[in-house]
Amino acid sequence: MAEAQSPVRGDVIPLLAAYFAMNTLFSATRAVELGALRFELPVWSSVDPIAVGITVLALGLIFGRSWSPLRTLGVCAGLGLVVGSSGW
Repeated sequence: MAEAQSPVRGDVIPLLAAYFAMNTLFSATRAVELGALRFELPVWSSVDPIAVGITVLALGLIFGRSWSPLRTLGVCAGLGLVVGSSGW
Protein backbone atom coordinates (compact mmCIF):
# COMPACT_ATOMS: atom_id res chain seq x y z
CA MET A 1 0.00 0.00 0.00
CA ALA A 2 1.38 3.40 -0.97
CA GLU A 3 1.85 5.99 1.73
CA ALA A 4 -0.29 9.10 1.35
CA GLN A 5 1.78 12.26 1.01
CA SER A 6 0.69 15.69 2.08
CA PRO A 7 1.10 18.40 -0.55
CA VAL A 8 2.89 20.62 2.00
CA ARG A 9 5.13 17.91 3.45
CA GLY A 10 8.35 19.44 2.12
CA ASP A 11 7.47 22.88 3.49
CA VAL A 12 7.41 21.93 7.16
CA ILE A 13 11.16 22.05 7.90
CA PRO A 14 11.83 25.44 6.25
CA LEU A 15 8.78 26.94 7.97
CA LEU A 16 9.90 25.64 11.36
CA ALA A 17 13.42 26.96 10.75
CA ALA A 18 12.07 30.41 9.87
CA TYR A 19 9.75 30.41 12.90
CA PHE A 20 12.47 29.43 15.38
CA ALA A 21 15.03 31.80 13.84
CA MET A 22 12.63 34.74 14.00
CA ASN A 23 11.58 34.01 17.58
CA THR A 24 15.15 33.40 18.75
CA LEU A 25 16.87 36.36 17.10
CA PHE A 26 14.09 38.88 17.83
CA SER A 27 12.17 39.45 21.06
CA ALA A 28 9.13 40.96 19.32
CA THR A 29 7.16 40.32 16.14
CA ARG A 30 4.19 42.01 14.55
CA ALA A 31 1.25 40.49 12.71
CA VAL A 32 0.71 41.57 9.10
CA GLU A 33 -2.43 40.95 7.06
CA LEU A 34 -2.54 41.38 3.29
CA GLY A 35 -5.93 40.25 2.11
CA ALA A 36 -6.18 36.54 2.83
CA LEU A 37 -2.49 36.29 3.79
CA ARG A 38 -1.53 36.52 7.45
CA PHE A 39 2.05 36.31 8.67
CA GLU A 40 4.45 37.71 11.25
CA LEU A 41 7.42 39.97 10.67
CA PRO A 42 10.19 40.70 13.17
CA VAL A 43 10.46 44.08 14.86
CA TRP A 44 13.99 45.04 13.84
CA SER A 45 14.59 47.17 16.93
CA SER A 46 14.09 44.07 19.11
CA VAL A 47 17.07 42.14 17.74
CA ASP A 48 19.04 40.17 20.35
CA PRO A 49 22.76 40.80 19.67
CA ILE A 50 23.87 37.83 21.81
CA ALA A 51 21.66 35.44 19.82
CA VAL A 52 22.93 36.93 16.55
CA GLY A 53 26.53 36.49 17.72
CA ILE A 54 25.99 32.84 18.66
CA THR A 55 24.26 32.26 15.30
CA VAL A 56 27.19 33.80 13.40
CA LEU A 57 29.59 31.64 15.42
CA ALA A 58 27.57 28.52 14.58
CA LEU A 59 27.57 29.37 10.87
CA GLY A 60 31.33 29.93 10.96
CA LEU A 61 31.96 26.63 12.75
CA ILE A 62 29.75 24.60 10.42
CA PHE A 63 30.64 26.19 7.08
CA GLY A 64 34.07 27.67 7.81
CA ARG A 65 35.55 24.93 9.96
CA SER A 66 33.42 22.00 8.72
CA TRP A 67 32.41 21.04 12.25
CA SER A 68 29.60 18.56 12.73
CA PRO A 69 26.19 19.94 13.76
CA LEU A 70 26.32 18.03 17.06
CA ARG A 71 29.73 19.47 18.00
CA THR A 72 28.60 22.97 16.98
CA LEU A 73 25.39 22.62 18.97
CA GLY A 74 27.37 21.63 22.05
CA VAL A 75 29.64 24.67 21.78
CA CYS A 76 26.74 27.05 21.18
CA ALA A 77 24.65 25.56 24.00
CA GLY A 78 27.62 25.88 26.37
CA LEU A 79 28.18 29.48 25.31
CA GLY A 80 24.48 30.21 25.79
CA LEU A 81 24.59 28.75 29.30
CA VAL A 82 27.65 30.83 30.20
CA VAL A 83 26.12 34.04 28.80
CA GLY A 84 22.74 33.33 30.40
CA SER A 85 24.18 32.56 33.83
CA SER A 86 26.34 35.70 33.76
CA GLY A 87 23.22 37.88 33.66
CA TRP A 88 23.53 39.33 30.15
